[in-house]
Amino acid sequence: FAIRAKDADATAGSGTGRRVGGGGACIYENIVLRNCVVRENSMKNSQQCRGGGVYCDGGILENCYLLMNETNCSTSNFGGGMYMIQGTMFNSVVAGNKLLGSAKPQGAGIFIESAKFYNNTIVNNEGGTAIACYTASKADASLTIYNSIVIAQAGKYAIERTSTATPLELVHCYVKSDQPAPASGLTSLTDDGSASTNGTVTVRDNTKSAW
Repeated sequence: FAIRAKDADATAGSGTGRRVGGGGACIYENIVLRNCVVRENSMKNSQQCRGGGVYCDGGILENCYLLMNETNCSTSNFGGGMYMIQGTMFNSVVAGNKLLGSAKPQGAGIFIESAKFYNNTIVNNEGGTAIACYTASKADASLTIYNSIVIAQAGKYAIERTSTATPLELVHCYVKSDQPAPASGLTSLTDDGSASTNGTVTVRDNTKSAW
């Protein structure tokens, strides 16, 4: 099924609250989006944009395409394709999404806090890093990215951590960017096979073309 061409107003409800977002869909615990296409949705207006396509807090996305979604807010723009506080995403594609707003553009493809993220492709997203990671609100938060392809827009990072507190594990991934690794906890991500750690970052068996 498809969720298409919805236009969400970020000022609706508590626009600065953590549990608001999703231009196309907003999912929580025990909700699964499966075999779906989420495309050409947007969030806009003057508050915080979280997820031009999907906002996820505890849900699951399986076999989905998040395509050509966008955010355009004046306060912050997090996750052109999706904003995930916590949840699981696998066997999915995030492509062609955009951060149009100039305020805090982070995660053109996806903005993640705490998640299991595997067998996904993040490519051709514009306006910010392909994936942005932030400290999750729960003490047991962790982020695992494995068996995934992450390709950045020219001049942007592939993966950027806006905070270093949430443990990040990156395994069996292909990551490409024309930028060097940012200083925020990703400076060790230059190995091509052997395991390495840098504080809360674990890297193992990845293939990279810069970061």
